[in-house]
Amino acid sequence: MKQAQTGEHERAAANATLLAVMRRMASPLRHDLAGALLIPSLRLQMLRRQLGAATLARERLQAMVDEVIAALDAVRKTQVEACGWLEQSDDTPVALDGALAAAMATFNLFFSARGIGLELRDSGAPQSLSYPAQALRLLLHAGFFLALDHAPRASTLVVECTADAGGARLSWHFEADQAREGGPHADVPHADIETARDRLTPSGVAALCRIFGARFESDSAHATVLGTLALPAALGIPALSESSDAGLGAG
Repeated sequence: MKQAQTGEHERAAANATLLAVMRRMASPLRHDLAGALLIPSLRLQMLRRQLGAATLARERLQAMVDEVIAALDAVRKTQVEACGWLEQSDDTPVALDGALAAAMATFNLFFSARGIGLELRDSGAPQSLSYPAQALRLLLHAGFFLALDHAPRASTLVVECTADAGGARLSWHFEADQAREGGPHADVPHADIETARDRLTPSGVAALCRIFGARFESDSAHATVLGTLALPAALGIPALSESSDAGLGAG
C-alpha cells in the first residue's frame, strides 16, 4: 500500500512538472509563431504595393513569390514544433549537442530578461549521441526552468556536458558575476516573476526524469550548484506517453 502511494505521488509530481513546463513554453512558442507569420505578411504587403505601383518584371515577381513560399515553409515548421509540444508525440531522433544548443538559444532570452548570464562549456559530450526529440526537449527545458527559478542574483548559469557510461551528464551551476551586480534587473523579485503553480522544484524535476529512465540529482548543500542530469544511452518513450496522457487529463 505504501509503495503504491509512493508511486502515485511520484507520478503526480512528474505530471505537475510536465504541465508547468508546457504552460511556460506557451509564451515563447506563441512569440516564435507570431514572428514566423510576420515575414510572409510583410512580403505580401510589399508585393501588393509593387503590383499596384507599376508593371513588375516576371523575374522579380517570381523571386518575391519564392520568398513568400519560403517564409510560409518556416511558418509550417514552427507550427509543427508547437503542435509537438502539445501532443507530446515527437520521437524523431535529435542529436544531444544540437538540442542543447537550441535550448541555450531559447533560454538566453529568459535569463537575460532577469539579468542572469548563460554559458555553455563544452566538455566533450559524444557528438553521435541522440534521443527522441520530445523526451529530450522536456528534460532539458525542465532543467533550465529549474535553474531560472532558483538563480541567485548577479550570477551566470554555467552548463557543462560530458560523456558518461554510454550516455551523458549535464550539470548546471552558478558562478558569481560582479559585472551584473546592480544591473537593471537587480531589484526584480524572482518569486514574483513566475506563479507559484509553475515554479519548478528539484524533486519534481527528478520525478519527471525518472519517468523517462533518466536521473536528476540536486545538491542542496551548495547554493551555487543546481544539479546534474544523467542521461542513459536511451530514453523510455512508453513512459512519456503514459505521463503525458495522465498529466493532461489531470489538468
